[in-house]
Amino acid sequence: MRDLLRRRGYAPGAIELAVGRLVDLGYVDDAGYAASFVATSAGRRAWGPRRIREELIRRGVSGERIDAALADASREGCSNEQALGRAVVRFVRARGVPVDRRDRDRLRAALARRGFGAEAIRRAIAALGTKDEDGEEIGEDES
Repeated sequence: MRDLLRRRGYAPGAIELAVGRLVDLGYVDDAGYAASFVATSAGRRAWGPRRIREELIRRGVSGERIDAALADASREGCSNEQALGRAVVRFVRARGVPVDRRDRDRLRAALARRGFGAEAIRRAIAALGTKDEDGEEIGEDES
């Protein structure tokens, strides 16, 4: 809110008065906003914690509030694994089950863009239990 008012040319004193009044009235609540954003993003958007964190930082929410919102969501049953599962289901509905390395790489990239970590992505791909054209488990690394 402060950034918006600053960009619109308001004086610093006026900005602080306005923001203070909005906070007192309950209209500005970063903790509530972060909690709501985490629930929506992990739920309907199927975003991972990294993407959620990046977006909230971009929107001006403090790291402490983001950490608290992510921890609360995890305790309330909105887990990273559930969001990851929803993201995999969306990919499979749109493109089908990965049948080769190229498909697996596409899934890996899609999940990374959604904000999931490498280990979670590896587990999700392995859980699909599909084999490529060489009979190799798709979840296995080629290294």
